[in-house]
Amino acid sequence: MKKYHWSLVSIFLMLTLAFIKLGVGFLSKSVALKAEGIHSLSDSLASFIGFISIYISEKKHERFPYGLYKLENIGAMFISFFLFFAAYDMATDVLFGHYKIDRQYISWGLAVGILSMVITFGFSFLERIAAKKHNSPALMADSEHMLVDGFGAFVITLNFLSLEFNINLDKFFASIIILLIIYTGFHILKEQIFVILDASVDSKMIENIKEIILQDPRVKSVKRLLVRKSGDKIFIDAAISIKSHNFNQSHAVVDAIEEAITKVFPQTEMVFIHYEPDDSPENTRIAVLTNKNLVSDFQNADMIHVYDNFVLTSVLKAKEDIEKKEDITANDIAQIKSDFVISSNHPRSNRAKWTLHKYGVFIWETDNKDVQKALDEIKSFSKD
Repeated sequence: MKKYHWSLVSIFLMLTLAFIKLGVGFLSKSVALKAEGIHSLSDSLASFIGFISIYISEKKHERFPYGLYKLENIGAMFISFFLFFAAYDMATDVLFGHYKIDRQYISWGLAVGILSMVITFGFSFLERIAAKKHNSPALMADSEHMLVDGFGAFVITLNFLSLEFNINLDKFFASIIILLIIYTGFHILKEQIFVILDASVDSKMIENIKEIILQDPRVKSVKRLLVRKSGDKIFIDAAISIKSHNFNQSHAVVDAIEEAITKVFPQTEMVFIHYEPDDSPENTRIAVLTNKNLVSDFQNADMIHVYDNFVLTSVLKAKEDIEKKEDITANDIAQIKSDFVISSNHPRSNRAKWTLHKYGVFIWETDNKDVQKALDEIKSFSKD
């Protein structure tokens, strides 16, 4: 089902329960049950607001180029206000009300309470799953509101049970539920205010997005990453440095990053990526293919020495795969974001050549077997 379908079902269920509760409440003369019926009516209104906000938020309008997604958050805020009203309503009618119930309708009251609990708890569980699937704050708020209504039905059930056994426990449970309602209302309100004020998403999501960007070997660093929510959508603004001076290649890098992000986070509405070439000499990374500490080639290398700004920073063991040795070595060099690779020969494999070309790795072919002398060649070239 679509998001607004869940809201329509919620409205129908709450209206049905409201009329049942009010009807049995008037028959049994139960102030608590009538109050719970009024509470359900307020839930119906809250669900209606949620439906309107979800339906309108998915519409496009030229005056709102970034969408109307925040209407979902506004709708969720109204739901939090209804929760506060429900807490006040239950505090006055359940804690301080007088119950002079017609005993012949106690079984009716129990049936209504149990039926309400089954429907509200069950639907709240299913709606919460749908809210996570659609990443909808309005649906999540409505599911929490429905959950609170289920606890209200639980209080009504306990009230009728206590009357059946002449034990009154409703005040104790009602006080706990009122505190829960207030807590839930503040939780929803706080989350929606953060979104409306364009607060950043949680740090875990930001780190995940940053990891996705840096997975591309052509990206040298992420200089800025801003992520905000609007309704169920996220907007991303990033600044990166890449190893390319070619416009088409740079644009291809950005397109690949956008595709990778939206694949992991399908709720992404827009991705703004500002890119610039990385020319910092201190960021130059050189991979040296060696065999027994002498410069070697892609097929015979047993180690890969990694230099950052001509200073040895790490040593990697080359993979031992005879058939695909050059392809694997080229891919490893690209993955560590090398700018140069020093080798005694170019790779014979076309795939290896293509990999290095794609990720902007320059092959420095040398006759020098001494690693330091080979590095000095690049250093002299850089100065020139």
